[in-house]
Amino acid sequence: MEDAPGGNDRHRPDGGRPEVPCEDCGESVAEALTRRVQVTVDGSEIHSHRLCPDCFAAWVDRYDRRMSTGEGDTEDSEIIVD
Repeated sequence: MEDAPGGNDRHRPDGGRPEVPCEDCGESVAEALTRRVQVTVDGSEIHSHRLCPDCFAAWVDRYDRRMSTGEGDTEDSEIIVD
């Protein structure tokens, strides 16, 4: 589908937005396919990262491995989940 430059086509899944780069690998990806990882503490955003589907899958795998192996844990560390 062709859009006018800067136009917004409501018929496209990405809303007519141009492709944006993944913040991890730098590859261009349609906005509709990106995933955003956000870290918040007490409602305040600490970090936000836009990722392509492949980098998001890799991020989930890394997170899962780190959380399941206890990597980085110390005797004093404690995670509180509300």
